[in-house]
Amino acid sequence: MEETKSVNSPDFQKFMEVIHGRRSIRKYKDQPIPIEMIDAMLEAARQAPTGENYQPWEFLVITDKKKITEIGLIGAQASGRRFLQEFLRGDLEKRFAAIPQEKREKVMKKLTDGRVSGFVATAPVVIAVLSVGYAGVDNGIDCAAATENLLLAAHALGLGACWVIGPTKDARDLRRVKALLGVPNEVHVPYVLSLGFPDEAPHARPRKPLSEITYYNTYGNKEVSSYV
Repeated sequence: MEETKSVNSPDFQKFMEVIHGRRSIRKYKDQPIPIEMIDAMLEAARQAPTGENYQPWEFLVITDKKKITEIGLIGAQASGRRFLQEFLRGDLEKRFAAIPQEKREKVMKKLTDGRVSGFVATAPVVIAVLSVGYAGVDNGIDCAAATENLLLAAHALGLGACWVIGPTKDARDLRRVKALLGVPNEVHVPYVLSLGFPDEAPHARPRKPLSEITYYNTYGNKEVSSYV
């Protein structure tokens, strides 16, 4: 009989180190990524859970600097346009009302001028995640599962990555990206991932405590005793 693993086992602790250590990295060293690392990350993505084993994902690996620069430009324009609209509606002010005024102004400026997505242009590698086949299947969920596997694998390999929706969220920008990459009309590009050796080390951002987000048997019931 296989021995039951403990939450204190070395394997689980290493696994949690990867999860806790992962960050969204937006600054990269000017250093190419070996192809074996790309293959390893895509293998991790390929093993993600998928309903009915449908596997609706494909991956387009981009190293062409001109194409990466153009994707970054499209993302910057799209994000700047989107967040400017939110700013004019007053939504950004409400969203960041809890942070100090000086920091709030810096954050809103970064969002409205497109820097939140424009950094993609500096990445050595960009991977476009593609969704193929019948859209009525759980494509979005399956592709997201594959993407999370890829991001965790990237961190485990010492790489930095960021999940970016800016270049493809708007239908107009999506058309530009698909034309740039030669993606056929019937294939969707929900987002791209920027990849590189990290040139920054962001601090961990706070997460809500388990006690705040976990219930047992009935919504709102936080009594652990009801678990058994």
